Amino acid sequence: MGVFMMSLRSHHILLQPGDFVRLQGHEDWGYGQVQSAIGSKITVNFDHAGKQVINIDHAVLIPVSPDDLRQVEAD
Repeated sequence: MGVFMMSLRSHHILLQPGDFVRLQGHEDWGYGQVQSAIGSKITVNFDHAGKQVINIDHAVLIPVSPDDLRQVEAD
């Protein structure tokens, strides 16, 4: 486990285990917490889909800020 880079179009986003994300196109999965990364395969534990291995060469993980998470919990 460690820090890894994710390509999001022309931007690079730094994600670490413990960070929260959403998977583009699967909003019904809810928020997920990054567990680990091996190469381009990222293991994420989602609220409504459980543990999933995401290949970031073929999918987009969108970082979620702690403020966004607090807002959801308050609703």
